Amino acid sequence: MVFFAGKYCCLLRESNHARPNFDDPAGEGLLEWSGVDSLHSKIQESFEIASGAVIQMLFSSSVDFMGHLSSLKTYFLQERSDWVVDFLESAADLLMKPPDKVKIHSLRVLLQSAIARGGAAASDPYHGCISCNFADSLLQDCLRAKAEGNGGAPSPGNAATRDVPHCIHLLQLEAELQWPLTLVLDAHVIERFNRIFRLIIWMKTCERMLASLWYTNEALSSFAAAYGIKHQLTQFLRQFLFYAAHFVVEPLWSRMVSRVLQTDSVFSITNALNDFFEGVELGLAMASPQRFSSLSHILDLCRRFCELGVHSSTTTAPLIEATLHAIEEDFLRTLSELAAPIGADYTQLVPLLTWIDFSGFYGRNNVYHILRGASHTA
Repeated sequence: MVFFAGKYCCLLRESNHARPNFDDPAGEGLLEWSGVDSLHSKIQESFEIASGAVIQMLFSSSVDFMGHLSSLKTYFLQERSDWVVDFLESAADLLMKPPDKVKIHSLRVLLQSAIARGGAAASDPYHGCISCNFADSLLQDCLRAKAEGNGGAPSPGNAATRDVPHCIHLLQLEAELQWPLTLVLDAHVIERFNRIFRLIIWMKTCERMLASLWYTNEALSSFAAAYGIKHQLTQFLRQFLFYAAHFVVEPLWSRMVSRVLQTDSVFSITNALNDFFEGVELGLAMASPQRFSSLSHILDLCRRFCELGVHSSTTTAPLIEATLHAIEEDFLRTLSELAAPIGADYTQLVPLLTWIDFSGFYGRNNVYHILRGASHTA
């Protein structure tokens, strides 16, 4: 506490904010021995005063922590997605190329132009702080490394996309934040925001690919099996994204903001943010590498289905039928794995799995069944 009280005082001085007013003169109360309890009380009081002053600084209009936090939500969590649609359309060709074939500056220009044209930019003074770059590894590898305790060093595994990844698979946002905002909104927080961003953008890209394929490929759309697969994949993506936005991200964000507004220390803000990210990752099947591997495989099946459509004009009808049958079987098997009632995260995923099977189709066809009110272990 002594260290952080001093650190906070230095922070206030560096940021040209008034230093906290401690009741006791600097040399008197602490230098006079009056017992361990009394000394601890004075240290605790000094820490709370310094921490309170930093909280006031963060919430001041000159720093505007809450304004920056709201801006991060707009873009990383895609609260208003008009700019996402604009960006995906304008950058479609670049996003489908390997990263070494694309200049990141080109994507940044398109991203910032899309953001500037978006509806949120007019009311968000910080939209110019948002840019983009490429991650070092695929999202599923990042989550696996986190689960294995390797920090940011992904270990090799059976990721869904093992050929050269496209830009869309490695795209992530960056935020140009200045001190003292980075006291709380540090690189680790931005990394966790990006995990959510990358999953959402991946799913939206898959949804757009399916929609585009169906309206531009008459050969594939003539197969009844293709329509069924396209419908199942599209419904899965839409149900997942709707549930993610309205039943996971929004409730957890509101709870986090409420905690932050009532906070009395920097640690409380950090804890509130950590709880938010853990809740979102748990609710979106990102907490378990095995379960997320199933989710990422379903997204890869979307790619395989679309690639089949691209080559359908040069492929025989029997081969297309066989491939469609294999993709559907693979999808249903992987969905069953995703919904397996095992692991500590299963209870939290029951609402998501129920929402995905809102019509009861998968239950009736024994793809998976929801088990409620039971404890499950791996």
